[in-house]
This record gives sequence, C-alpha cells and structure tokens, in this order.
Amino acid sequence: MKNATTRQPSSRRARAGAWVVIPAYNEGRAITAVVAGVCRAGYNVVVVDDGSRDNTSDAAASAGARIVRHPINLGQGAALQTGIDYAWHETRKSSSLSMPTASTARPKLPG
Repeated sequence: MKNATTRQPSSRRARAGAWVVIPAYNEGRAITAVVAGVCRAGYNVVVVDDGSRDNTSDAAASAGARIVRHPINLGQGAALQTGIDYAWHETRKSSSLSMPTASTARPKLPG
C-alpha cells in the first residue's frame, strides 16, 4: 500500500489567523525586537501595555503590533485576558460568514 501524502499549508499562511498576546510593563527597550521577530514569523501581534511609564506602546507599534493600553498597571493576568479578548474579537470580525436567508435561498421554479 502506498503512503498517502497530504499537502500541508505553508506555515506562514497557517499562522495568518493566529494571534500572539504580549503583556508588557516598561519594556520599551526590549519590545521592538520581540514584536518584530513574531511579526516576521507570520503572526498577528497584540501588545497589552499594562500602564507603562516609558515608550513601550510606541516601540511596539513601530515594530508592527496592535496596542491595547491599560491606564494603570493591572498585572500580567489582566493584561493577558485583555489581549485574549482583543484577539478573539479581531478573529471574529475577520471570519464572519454570509449565510443565505430563506428568501434568497429558494430555487426559481420554471413557469
């Protein structure tokens, strides 16, 4: 029996719908390289700036991340939850389906 092979989607295309959530607090010096690397790998990135007092948001945005900002530091758990909520919402927006309604799905009959 021959081995069946399946065609795998390219890793970049497979990751196009995936999100990476990065919680950050005063990470302005390091965040650019991290975000740039994740973006190069083909992922969508959301950085949750958890009340930073430095340039974390600006640095992350310049590297290609979407930014959600907490006005005060709420902690890593809250930042992760905020990022997951954001990514879920964005995924739902981009994958909406259009379904036919009863009136548009009726076949036309001759006559």
